[in-house]
This record gives sequence, C-alpha cells and structure tokens, in this order.
Amino acid sequence: MRKRTVCKIAVAAWSTVLLIGTSTPARTEMTLEEARAILRSAYDAYKQGNYARAADLARSVLAQRGNVYVRWPGPDAKHPAPDVDIYDDRAFIRAQMIAAQATGQEVLISVRGASARGVLLKALYKMQDWEGTARLAEEILKEVPDASVAWSMLKIARAKMAQAGEMGALSPAVMVGQTYFTGEVRNINNRLLVTGTHLGRLLGAEATWNAKQRQLEVACKGQRLLLSSGATIATLNGERITIPVAPILTGGQLLVPLRFVAETFGRQVVWEGPPRIAWVR
Repeated sequence: MRKRTVCKIAVAAWSTVLLIGTSTPARTEMTLEEARAILRSAYDAYKQGNYARAADLARSVLAQRGNVYVRWPGPDAKHPAPDVDIYDDRAFIRAQMIAAQATGQEVLISVRGASARGVLLKALYKMQDWEGTARLAEEILKEVPDASVAWSMLKIARAKMAQAGEMGALSPAVMVGQTYFTGEVRNINNRLLVTGTHLGRLLGAEATWNAKQRQLEVACKGQRLLLSSGATIATLNGERITIPVAPILTGGQLLVPLRFVAETFGRQVVWEGPPRIAWVR
C-alpha cells in the first residue's frame, strides 16, 4: 500500500496551500469556483472603494467550516507554473494537474487562507479598523512570518492604536531581522521574554532544550550560553553571569529574556514604545 504524505506549498502571498494526504476536509456549502467568484467580487468592490462590501464578501468565504477545496485524484506534490494567474480558476487548476502527474494520491487546494484574508486585511486597513487590521495581520504573520505587506500594515495599525490609547490586549510584537517572531512573547516587569528555541533559530544559533535538567543551550559563533528555568544565573562560555530576569518554563517551552540573549550574540535590540514593537537587528 502506498504511503500517504502531507505537504504544504505556498503559491501566493498569505499561504494558498496544496495539501496531499488522506484526511477529508470539513464539509462546506461553497465550492472552489463559488469562493473564487465571491473573492473576485470582493476585489472589484475594493477597487471601487466599497471597503465594507469587500470585507463582508471576504468574511463570507472565511466563515465556511474549514477551507474551501477542490479535489481530484492522482497528482504529485508540485506547485503550478509560476506565471499562472491564481485567480483564473481553469488555468490554475490545469497548471496544477499538468505539474502533478498521477501517483494514486489525492490533492486538495485551499483558497481560504490566502485570497480571503488578503482582501479582508486591505479592506480593514482602508476602513481604519486598526484593531481588526492588527489582529488579522498578526494571524497572517504567524503562518507566513516574512509577509511584508501584513507586517507593514501591522506596524501602522499598532501606531494608530497607540496614538488613540487603544492598544487593548495586544501583546508586544517582535521582529528579528526581516522575520516576524511567531513564538510566545510575554512582558514581565517591562522586560520581554520569548520562546528560547525559536529565538535561537532566528538568530542563526543552535538551540537545544534539555527537558530533564530544564536547561536551554544556545550556541553560535563560538559563544555558548546555558540558561536554566527560574535561575538568574546563567553560564556563558563556562563562566557564571547574572541575567536581568529569570527564564520561565511554560507549556514545555523555556521563555528567555529577549534583549539579553540577542545582545549576547551580537545583535542590537531597539524598543519602540507606543506601538510596543521590539526590533532585533
């Protein structure tokens, strides 16, 4: 029996996805063709300046139970030709089928994550719904950390919310280089703690978690940092040093002080207060 696999391939901004496997999607009342027709109408409304209408149409696709799929037997896990217009239904599906020849598997294409969220984000931004823009942009960035449009809109939305004193429950945001930090971020006594293993990878380091000893080792460019849960004493290249705040263990992940770890490995951290964004450069 052929082994089934699962693969996700982004073919447009905000994660239009190709899935291969045996799982069956949730039932929807909307076909792929219907969803794409609604999204074309949403884009038309957006271009005409009817942003509320565009947002409503996009939400109608997002409201489906699960994603909106089309299914056919036999393709391999390859993306469509790069010059194909993904909003041209027939050309898009034809390119998928040509690029993915019969292997006895099944393929599902989803348009929910990409197109609907994309037009909704733009519409919310134009309507100056800053909280809605910020929350949707963060949702997109958690899946596609280098989505530049979503990041630009998030920065502006946060700045507008800060000016109005409406930051609400939004957590601080962290940007490491050109990548949005998708791990956990906590503000403890005005110091940011973040998921250590995730931060280590973004810094280009090797981050190894020892669950038994509750210690995280981060190694990069000849530097070796050892951090322990609940301890304000760390070890850097074998020498004991005091750190500003103790790492905390939550959900099997060690949260470590962002500035201390980043600066240990030669990075600069700039805090932008009103929108609550930390930049690691």
